[in-house]
Amino acid sequence: MKKVKAFTFMLIMFVALNFSNANIAFAQTDPTITSPAVDNGNFNRSNFYVTWSNVTGASYKISVRDTTTNMLVLNGVSTGTSTSYTIPIKYLYEGHSYRIAVSATVGTTVTWGVRIFNINLSSTRNSLIQRGNTMNNYSWVPSSNVRGWKNQYTYSAGSRYYGLPYSQTSYQSSITSVPWSQWANASYFDVAIGNPSQYGFYSDYTSNGIIMPKYGNDCSAYVSICWNIARHTTTGDLTSHPKIGKSTESSLKKYARMSPGDAFVNNDHTFMVKSISPVNDSSGNLVKLKFTCDEQTLYWCKESNWYSDTCSSAGYAAILKNSTLAQDYTWDWQ
Repeated sequence: MKKVKAFTFMLIMFVALNFSNANIAFAQTDPTITSPAVDNGNFNRSNFYVTWSNVTGASYKISVRDTTTNMLVLNGVSTGTSTSYTIPIKYLYEGHSYRIAVSATVGTTVTWGVRIFNINLSSTRNSLIQRGNTMNNYSWVPSSNVRGWKNQYTYSAGSRYYGLPYSQTSYQSSITSVPWSQWANASYFDVAIGNPSQYGFYSDYTSNGIIMPKYGNDCSAYVSICWNIARHTTTGDLTSHPKIGKSTESSLKKYARMSPGDAFVNNDHTFMVKSISPVNDSSGNLVKLKFTCDEQTLYWCKESNWYSDTCSSAGYAAILKNSTLAQDYTWDWQ
């Protein structure tokens, strides 16, 4: 009896060990993404080369999601047995982050490799953002009261304010010692407030029947300064700038193609995008986009939040500074 029990035990162990070894021998590995080599790496915008480790007998597919907007760029594109793929530059936008997912399929078994990467802002776009930051953070203390837009606000003497005041004047152009290209650092305002007698900084000023500060910006002057271009207006020059997105796309899809430094404009207002993030529902589905923006508004310029649904309902177009910054919009979101 003991021999039978011992034999049975040995048989069970033999089967168990061989079953375990069989599982180990045939377990399918994950494809490891080798380029980019680490998560959250930062790269300049260009054609993006992706590679991954070989899985014996596997065929592969690659998907790419723009995590800045939670929009799908590529959806299960087959690479056959190739362990590399080049993401075309047209799919990648400055200031956006992306999630690569590579699947390896052998029979009915699928394993995955995942990697995150970020596309840097160019020095050109960074300079646009910096000009807005500088005007928003500009600190000034009036020595006398200054009447605000439509005389509905008073910048009180001795109080500190941050951000250039809202106004619709052209007096900054009279300060010839400060060229337009330097206005973004608020030098013209330094000159005016530092020489109030010469430039009449505290003088009452009325234009078209509206009382306002003698020195300041309105929304279109603000974006023009950020973009370092001659003064444009919302009713003319700015609305003629290159539009972002395909004409057949929804506003949401057009807005999803924006990068920091691009701007929104309609016939009444304009402001510049600083950063973009998705607003998702509880299931992770995109509901709308949130834009952190820089804008000149009452009663000083500031950072503010806008949303894609609000921008769409107000008829805002997404625009680029010029065509040299234009992205390729001939592809469709998946």
